[in-house]
Amino acid sequence: MTLRRKTLMTVGIVFVSLVIILYFISQTILMRRFSQLDEQRTRQNVEQVLNTLSGDLLALKAITADWANWDDTYTFVEDVNQDYIEKNLVTGTFTELRLNFMLFIHTSGQVVYSQAFDLDNGKETALPQSLLNYLTPGSLLVSYADPASAISGIILLPENPVLIVSHPILTSEEQGPIRGTLIMGRYLDAGEIERLAEQTRLSLTIHRFDRSPLPDDFQAVLPSLSEKTPVFVRPLDRESIAGYALIRDLYHKPILLLRVAIPRDIYIQGQDTVAYFIFSLLVVGAVSAVVVIVFLDRQVLYRLTRLSQGVDSIATTGNLAVRLPAAGTDELSNLGSALNIMVATLEQSSERLKGKNQQLDAQNEELQRQAQALREAQEQLVRAERLAAIGQLAGGVGHEIRNPLGAIKNAIYYVKGKVATSELARKEPRVRQFLDIMDDEINSANKIINDLLGYSRVGKPAVSPTKIEEVVKDALSHIPIAENIELVKRLEADLPEVNIDSDQIRQVMVNIIMNAVQAMPEGGKLTIVTRQRDEFLEVAIADTGYGIPQEAMGKIFDPLFTTKAKGVGLGLAVSKSIIDRHQGYIAVESEVGKGSTFTIKLPLKADRLNSNGGDK
Repeated sequence: MTLRRKTLMTVGIVFVSLVIILYFISQTILMRRFSQLDEQRTRQNVEQVLNTLSGDLLALKAITADWANWDDTYTFVEDVNQDYIEKNLVTGTFTELRLNFMLFIHTSGQVVYSQAFDLDNGKETALPQSLLNYLTPGSLLVSYADPASAISGIILLPENPVLIVSHPILTSEEQGPIRGTLIMGRYLDAGEIERLAEQTRLSLTIHRFDRSPLPDDFQAVLPSLSEKTPVFVRPLDRESIAGYALIRDLYHKPILLLRVAIPRDIYIQGQDTVAYFIFSLLVVGAVSAVVVIVFLDRQVLYRLTRLSQGVDSIATTGNLAVRLPAAGTDELSNLGSALNIMVATLEQSSERLKGKNQQLDAQNEELQRQAQALREAQEQLVRAERLAAIGQLAGGVGHEIRNPLGAIKNAIYYVKGKVATSELARKEPRVRQFLDIMDDEINSANKIINDLLGYSRVGKPAVSPTKIEEVVKDALSHIPIAENIELVKRLEADLPEVNIDSDQIRQVMVNIIMNAVQAMPEGGKLTIVTRQRDEFLEVAIADTGYGIPQEAMGKIFDPLFTTKAKGVGLGLAVSKSIIDRHQGYIAVESEVGKGSTFTIKLPLKADRLNSNGGDK
């Protein structure tokens, strides 16, 4: 096969192959990416609706707290005076606050006053009897462990789902004793859903779990929804895509199924773009192939054929007088004359190659250094992504576990109250002991949850000029120190103010001092020293406790590493993250059996912090 034919076939095969490869790449990668973008946008819209619904519930919770923590309400639940009703429980109250009902319940369990309102028709209506099933003695909506507690969420009545908030009735200073319960509710009816759709500018559909049958698409996605997969997205057809989410009630039971449908604008635009791209590629590629083939044939292939014929003629005839065609000034023209000086050229090329090799060696060393720097940067990036993922996981786990633990703690409190006055307490004294153990374990779990939430919420410091000794004193006021621990404070006077976020630095102090106290269960000495060293303010916290093993010293600031029997190992990780954000340093020295010293260094002049808070 001639070189000309091979070249023409190669150009044609390459062109066709490129078109096929680009087509499959566009279909498998680009279209998949466009589809992912549509799914991502749909997921964000579902989360926006859920966040808006949560925001409505938070606003309703704030309204309920405002009414419940009011001296007039505190008095009304006792005497049910008509003046309170005429001044406050009027039509305007329900319409302005968008309330469908209010209930005032005395601590005895009696509903002293209730009123329901039809917002669509603007008139009073009867209170749904099904609501009373949630108000039995000991139920979640009327039982409180302490005055600071409140209950909010969604319940499902036969008439409508309800956004409901229950708050203990206290004085305006939020003091007890609790005189009763104030409950406010808003129906999540068709009008409220329409308002939610207008607010989010999305197409919403909500179906109840207790009404069957569900539409086909709802039934299809139901097995895919769970706590691990709270939002599921699937295309409805080529033109639209929908996201689905479960909505759970006060008892974490799924009661509603939400669907948010949007047009598949990105996917459709992507299909059109890919089609235009392939068509343009075909046109441009065909023209380019023709131009390349003609150019190669005239400027290269034909002239190479003549050179080949000339070389064959020299080899065949042995006539060294024959000269190869060398008209022009390009590479092919110079090929004939270049053959005569080939040996000299090869020798010169060898010398040049040696120089190139030396340059390549130097470049190789530089590339190795750059590769090492890149590996280090990648390791830092992986660590940062890992810390961010742990922060998100910590926040999610903390929020998901807090409510169940609160319910368990309330249940234990209720059972302890019953057991204390029962015959069982006299016959089986260990029952109360076991309940106390469960209560202590729940408190430990709450401490872990607080650590998780604290780790997930660490943000940019909002700095302002602060006296470091005031932060130390504030931290100490939050920590109970046993009588068998000697506290020594050496706080230098007249230290300059330092630009810090006092709340975050106090959190660091509390974490370290609390660890020091816990390391000395049998007593010891706790020493806190503040001083100025060069351009830094130092705070040293030393204890005479257990100490830290040397093999753990390099890991104590890592998330999820701990030497304690309880805890998740986030306290010191949060502390280091906060100090790093303040451009400071935290170090530790420790010896097993003799104690530990944590030293915090805060810069007096930070390059990227200002008094308004955050990075410049």
